[in-house]
Amino acid sequence: MLLVLRDLLLRNKIFIFPIYGLFFGFLFSQDFQYPPEWHELFSDSGWTLITKKERIRVFEKPILVSPVPAFRVELVTPVSTEALLNVAWAVDQYPETLSSAYIVKAGFNHRNSAQHQQGWQIMDIPFLAPRLYQFDHIRHLSRIDWISTQFNHPEDFPEQLIIPPVNFGSWEVLESDGETKLIYRVCTNPGGVVPSWIVRKTSRNYIPDMLLELEEAALNGVVE
Repeated sequence: MLLVLRDLLLRNKIFIFPIYGLFFGFLFSQDFQYPPEWHELFSDSGWTLITKKERIRVFEKPILVSPVPAFRVELVTPVSTEALLNVAWAVDQYPETLSSAYIVKAGFNHRNSAQHQQGWQIMDIPFLAPRLYQFDHIRHLSRIDWISTQFNHPEDFPEQLIIPPVNFGSWEVLESDGETKLIYRVCTNPGGVVPSWIVRKTSRNYIPDMLLELEEAALNGVVE
């Protein structure tokens, strides 16, 4: 989205007054790039409802960049946008706040600003080799995006870790018709020799629990 906005402005030779300089300077100066398939996560077409339970809806959708389908999980929640996104922003606390997500270690490489940081996490799913996820984290008013990046070499970590070739997604809070939804979107290819059906089944099980844990952490004020 940032790149599209930048290209639109430059293509049409729209000049920004100095009062907007800082804002657009942030947009144009970042070295991260959204993947070409990013828009597919936010398109309403192609999603199939696979689970419907109480406050939770789970959808999946094939995206060519990964052998594993993308997931969109929605949770109807009474919690405020700020409280939910504060928990999602606190990457270093994921092992405690998102305990069902198999995250055993997490932290930051660099915290550039209140809108951009670089985080990492190690996921250790039973019977699989642990994975190292490294990502740019971008915070908007009602959404947090992450896109895969690499800023540490594998030797910086003690374990033998697999680095997934594809990983991007978002946390978003939407309010409409008097209802608030926490929406989690993800497209990932964990890499290594793992049958896609195992990844699919594992994701369908732990992602809804992860959203409930994030909601609970927000309700309890775990993250300020």
